[in-house]
Amino acid sequence: MISLQFSTERRLGSMLIRAYSHSPYSHVDAMSKGHYLLGARMWGGVQERSYNYANFTKRLHVYISASSSEAHKFNEFLYEQIGKPYDWLAYSGFLINRDWRKDNAWHCSELISAALEYSGAVPPLILPTNRVDPGDLLLVLSAMPYVSMKDGSLEKRIF
Repeated sequence: MISLQFSTERRLGSMLIRAYSHSPYSHVDAMSKGHYLLGARMWGGVQERSYNYANFTKRLHVYISASSSEAHKFNEFLYEQIGKPYDWLAYSGFLINRDWRKDNAWHCSELISAALEYSGAVPPLILPTNRVDPGDLLLVLSAMPYVSMKDGSLEKRIF
């Protein structure tokens, strides 16, 4: 099982990302063992952080059925990225062509997308794209078989 958390905050940056991506969520982390979140943030780059490291106003938990090998590869990829900086050029991808898979720095949803592709838990994107924002990733996952989502007491299964 691969577990993700999509979230949002009451900050200008979060509001701008949500508006641009037409999504209620502006950030995504992988949920790791021990109630930690692993992802890329503007401050600190790629890190494993405590579950309540930010003042999230909304959370959506997404669970992807995956083999133990896929889950291991997903986590392996993420842990190899720890310490890499935040990808400030990701925002240029909203305007210009760039390679979001370049792995020297990461934006949150691009890090998680790359880990999912690497693991084989989701198929690689076949069309070239210059960015993957949280709304894009959530849209792709919502179309995947055997993905479940839980927002508070609401649970949706998508088959």
